[in-house]
Amino acid sequence: MSGYLAVPLFFLLSGFILAYTYEGQMEQRGDFRRFWEARFARIWPLYAISLLLSSVPGLVFPPLGGGGNLVHGPGVESFNAGMAGAWNFVCWTLSVESLFYLCFPWLQNWMERRTLRIQLLVIGLSLLVCVALNSGSRTLGYTAEGVFRWIPLPLLHLSKFFTGVGMGNYFLRRCALADARLNARILRGSGTWTYVSALATVALLCCAPGRWTSLVVIAFSALIFGLAAEKLCCRVFLRHGSWCSVAGSATQSI
Repeated sequence: MSGYLAVPLFFLLSGFILAYTYEGQMEQRGDFRRFWEARFARIWPLYAISLLLSSVPGLVFPPLGGGGNLVHGPGVESFNAGMAGAWNFVCWTLSVESLFYLCFPWLQNWMERRTLRIQLLVIGLSLLVCVALNSGSRTLGYTAEGVFRWIPLPLLHLSKFFTGVGMGNYFLRRCALADARLNARILRGSGTWTYVSALATVALLCCAPGRWTSLVVIAFSALIFGLAAEKLCCRVFLRHGSWCSVAGSATQSI
């Protein structure tokens, strides 16, 4: 019943992983171009081939339909909700991601230069926008009312991508701090953070759809960050052998 709420998790995770992967690689315009080329080469050829193959029956036998599928070639169909599901329904998310990829180099370059406080502020403001727009429920096929009739789906979901990119950069900055100062308190608390956010996510997904759906973005964000911190915990644990030695090293470094 609430399976569509996995879409916000996908968009958040996309921003987080891109920020994690491309840290320090968005310095010049040439870096921007290489990023766009890599994204295009990874996604569009298979997308175009599958679109073409599925369109052939409709072109040869018009009664079968499918000729209109060719309008999906540029990958911008989600900007027109009436066309977004005309071919392969789930591909509307790739069309949304196209806008994310276009914005990412500038966003990543700007975010890397910000302090921890500014990064946290961006994350908080982006989450507030997600909640205010109830963007978790804005998927293909939702009943658009009022001003939402005129806002394309990619723009409605852009705040989730911003949140993911902000979290990715904030996590990397905290990783550097943890490696330098061995902040044991934060590392020890990551397990609890993960379990609490996971329980909150399950609880929200089990509720009946409503205004509460806007809160699932916050739960997903906490879960992603908690799981990433768990990985950091394991790395520091293996490096130092025990939590006692981690705490001791942290005390000495302070």
